[in-house]
Amino acid sequence: MNDKETSAVGDRAGVSTRTMEIAVALVLFTIGAIVVFDSYRLGSRWGSDGPQSGYFPFYIGLLICVSSVVTIAQAMLAKSAAGKPFVMWGPFKRVLTVLLPAVVYVLSVKFVGLYIA
Repeated sequence: MNDKETSAVGDRAGVSTRTMEIAVALVLFTIGAIVVFDSYRLGSRWGSDGPQSGYFPFYIGLLICVSSVVTIAQAMLAKSAAGKPFVMWGPFKRVLTVLLPAVVYVLSVKFVGLYIA
């Protein structure tokens, strides 16, 4: 590959910033919903002797869900970041050349042991 082809491949945009904002907000909403559900199961009310064990986590999970919905709404309504790329493929490939071997090493340490990996 010559320099022109390399720069053309590296300049291609990946997913948009809007898509990534929505994806992260959905993941956080799911985490918040799990916290709300489990806190409600534990008891999220005020008992006779004070707050039950799920009282504070319930409201933290609710706050996470509400902030995720606000983030999704902002991402959907924002026009300025609609086409901006989140990451370009060239720099992302360089990050993956470090990240993937590191993940493989950490997993191999878990299963094989520190001195063999």
